[in-house]
Amino acid sequence: MSQPDAAVDLPALRADGLAIGHGRRPILEPLDVGLPAGQLVCLLGANGAGKSTLIRTLGGLLPPLAGQVWLGDAPLRRLAPAVRARRLGLVLTERPSVGHLTARDLVALGRVPHTDWSGALRDADRRAVADALEAVGATALADRDVLTLSDGERQRVQVARALAQTPRVLLLDEPTAFLDLPTRVALVLLLRRLAHEEGLAVLLAVHDLDLALRVADRLWLIGASSDGETASMRVGAPEDLVLSGAIARAFDRGGMAFDPYEGSFRPPRGVRGTARIVDAAEADPLVVRWTSRALVRAGYLVAAEADDAAVRVWCGGAPDGSWRIAVGDEAMRDAESLGALVAAVI
Repeated sequence: MSQPDAAVDLPALRADGLAIGHGRRPILEPLDVGLPAGQLVCLLGANGAGKSTLIRTLGGLLPPLAGQVWLGDAPLRRLAPAVRARRLGLVLTERPSVGHLTARDLVALGRVPHTDWSGALRDADRRAVADALEAVGATALADRDVLTLSDGERQRVQVARALAQTPRVLLLDEPTAFLDLPTRVALVLLLRRLAHEEGLAVLLAVHDLDLALRVADRLWLIGASSDGETASMRVGAPEDLVLSGAIARAFDRGGMAFDPYEGSFRPPRGVRGTARIVDAAEADPLVVRWTSRALVRAGYLVAAEADDAAVRVWCGGAPDGSWRIAVGDEAMRDAESLGALVAAVI
């Protein structure tokens, strides 16, 4: 394969005819895909789809079975390790054993590709470490022993270590795997800001579909292919992949279905019958929305107009402003909460 023209506006990282896998059998159809600078791209797929293998191959930790990975205008495999490390940062799922290093010491390891044989840090290296800690909001953690940090704090420091390499490309394999929801959201938003403000090309493998749909500039979506053996990958804006049905095809299984209107998964609708929220236009829209979700969770198809609905609900219809329920021909009853409402209709 000939080297591309350097004058062309190239992706920060790209794959040409890339086949990945362990042993000789590819697990993905050959890929021709580019990772642009200044964007956060989320890599999605079911467990075992090949996300980690793809990240590790793009990062040079695994050899491709075929094809080529380009870092800018240079083949990745031809770059010396130090040169590669100055251009590409990698954050993996595993929690590395770092001993009793401080957060600053751990981040400083990202400067190793920039130092001479002695590994001594110069003023420019120390500034890069400080800038990386500041970028991830971890300056206050600099003197803390890494072993004393929470999972979220440690992940921020790991990202700072990769940023200290001053890379053009940042690849992250499930960095939110051990984090609670607020910390997970904060880290992904941080990566989005770094992509947009610092011009980094960021590829983030995640399991959180809802979060990816909300924040990613583009998605790389791994799903089953027609032959049932090798997987295929779709690339596009989150909204386009929802409207095309690609998201639903990749994830619908186990009785759960992807709801393109909500952008999330839901249990099968209509297994118990139809429910109607009466006079919904006169009720609090927020209460109506969560009442509808509760009814769907209970197994009902919620219809705006259904005279023969098995369940009728009035939001705020009870004397105390809570819910009033009519189930079939039974007498009306009141529910003081949505939990009580669900219990009454199942």
